Amino acid sequence: MIPFEREFPLAAARARIEAALADHGLRWRATVHGEALHATLVELFDAEGRPLCTGVGKGDAETALVGGLFEAFEHHLALHDACSAHHVLTPAARVPQGLGKAIDALLAEQPESSMACRVYADFFHGGAALYPLALARPTYIDDPAPGDDFDYASLRRYACNSGTAIGSTPTEASLHAMNEAIERDDVSHFLRAHFHDRDDEALRVVDRRTVERDIERLWSLAERELGQDAILLDISSHKSAHTFLAFAPTCPHPVHVYGSGSSARASHGMRRALSELVQMHVMAQVAPAVANDLIRAELRLRPWPRLHRACVADLPARFDAARRQHVTPRNTASAGSVAAQLSQGMRGLRDEGYSPLVHTIHCRHGDIALCQVLVPGFEHYHIVGHGNLVVPSFPIRRASHARYA
Repeated sequence: MIPFEREFPLAAARARIEAALADHGLRWRATVHGEALHATLVELFDAEGRPLCTGVGKGDAETALVGGLFEAFEHHLALHDACSAHHVLTPAARVPQGLGKAIDALLAEQPESSMACRVYADFFHGGAALYPLALARPTYIDDPAPGDDFDYASLRRYACNSGTAIGSTPTEASLHAMNEAIERDDVSHFLRAHFHDRDDEALRVVDRRTVERDIERLWSLAERELGQDAILLDISSHKSAHTFLAFAPTCPHPVHVYGSGSSARASHGMRRALSELVQMHVMAQVAPAVANDLIRAELRLRPWPRLHRACVADLPARFDAARRQHVTPRNTASAGSVAAQLSQGMRGLRDEGYSPLVHTIHCRHGDIALCQVLVPGFEHYHIVGHGNLVVPSFPIRRASHARYA
């Protein structure tokens, strides 16, 4: 059986990723955590055994392993391999506006400075657009290209590789990159509304009695792994995709961890959110580096109360204080091809007034593909959860409730 949003059965996908890792001279080691649901940590090493990077997969045993292999290779390619550093040098003044008022303002401060830019193609008409490489490849800032004289000191805090995803084919990678971009935008607006602004928007709580049987089973498995209840919120604001956020009532860390997921199929978005919630709890428990990152993030933003609230994300307190609306999200996608799902999602973004852009970072014949989807106008406030000193850059977007009619 071919999983939803995938182009190959799980066994074939594993064969492809293992072949790609071997072709690149990479070795791997997997460590399984969790019992009811797994969080599998995959470590990559070069031929001499030097550690390179890691990835984490989630779900049942085989799904978590394959997911971890793909994610580890994604991190290697996206942050460390030369394929993700391809660029053209251009004056900052030539970079189009649209990444948010804060980023636009920082670029405007150095209009004549040359900066490395990634070349994106408009998904629909193929026109080229240039945007700073540093914003999509944070590691670039520490090793800029010759001739790049832009001062990245202030821009650095907005850098993240959000919207970058790996897949067995370029189409599959682009679909997952698009869904991740939507997910991060929705999480950003959720954090803005409920913690940064503390407005009166209701929390949309998924009515557990109405979910599909396999989601109810997964929900129960997640709770068994967590040792407590799991609460699932619908935080969608785009009509072409459902985005969910899952959290537990208690969390031993200064930043309340959560899981999120976005998909055209509501049940798949719920699956991703619940599985990621378990992954986040497990990794924060077994990996000291993860727990230490949460401590540092909370400490860093204490001087800025609104940013600190959004970073800490005290979801149980917000759940108790906010108005609640119980919802039954409806699936809006059939089991169409990956290409059809991608086209449907991109058309939905275009209908909302966005112009989605795509950049293929890595793609060789018969090899794994890595793509990035960039949507000018999307919010990146979600990185406040990493302790980044960032500000919201766009007017807050209210959710559409038409999907519940």
